[in-house]
Amino acid sequence: MTTPNNIEYMILGYVLAGVIMLLLVGYLVLKARRLRQEAEMLKTLAEDETAADG
Repeated sequence: MTTPNNIEYMILGYVLAGVIMLLLVGYLVLKARRLRQEAEMLKTLAEDETAADG
């Protein structure tokens, strides 16, 4: 009995894992960018509110 040749499935698995990781990293980069923008907007709103109160 010989060992089956499944190298194609191994390569496909690595490629798929790589694509999933790249998508995850891209999502996290976009999420971080949006959070930074939101934090800056909240900071600006807080400064405007402070200026209006005092």
